Amino acid sequence: MTEVLSVVGKFCEDVSRIPEVREILREFKQKFIFHCKDAEPFYLQVENGEISAQPGDLKPDLYTVFNIETDVQTIRDLFAGKLRLADAIQTGRLFSDAMSKRPYLSYLGRIIRLHHET
Repeated sequence: MTEVLSVVGKFCEDVSRIPEVREILREFKQKFIFHCKDAEPFYLQVENGEISAQPGDLKPDLYTVFNIETDVQTIRDLFAGKLRLADAIQTGRLFSDAMSKRPYLSYLGRIIRLHHET
């Protein structure tokens, strides 16, 4: 398991214990594929009220699978609470084809924020 996948996997374990996050996770079913310039791809899967990190790539589709392009440092900063998702997008450190489907990125941003507030 790569260092990045380990960090994100720990994040998934931690947020799964937060009641408010569990409520959010029940609201949607998505996969976010992270393509890092300096690491192997991985994806976050949200389904049936659970979130998990898996190695590998998936074929994107218009409704349930979204690409996120970034780098390892941005991933570290996001999941360590040093960077908000909105700030990563605004500064160009992160780009996603889900930009036009903002509710899904908003869900992800809320989950990351709630993790760091607890």
